[in-house]
Amino acid sequence: INNGKFDLVAKSDISAITTGGKMLLNANGNVSIDTVSGIMAFKSGTTLNMNSASLMTITSETTIDMNATTEVDIDSALINLN
Repeated sequence: INNGKFDLVAKSDISAITTGGKMLLNANGNVSIDTVSGIMAFKSGTTLNMNSASLMTITSETTIDMNATTEVDIDSALINLN
């Protein structure tokens, strides 16, 4: 338990691993995860859920490439492909 500010800084790699339980990141405000260069990867063994309580914006600086082994399912009252 930390009752103040906590900074974690490393000059090399950092790993946070659990081999038999859950890993939870919880914040009262914003959470930001970024990389200056390289790939940001999110992988799930079963289902990856990304939810937003309000507007979700996904922006690509070049092209968005979506691949699925079965199908892409998009459900909405309005779908704007422009």
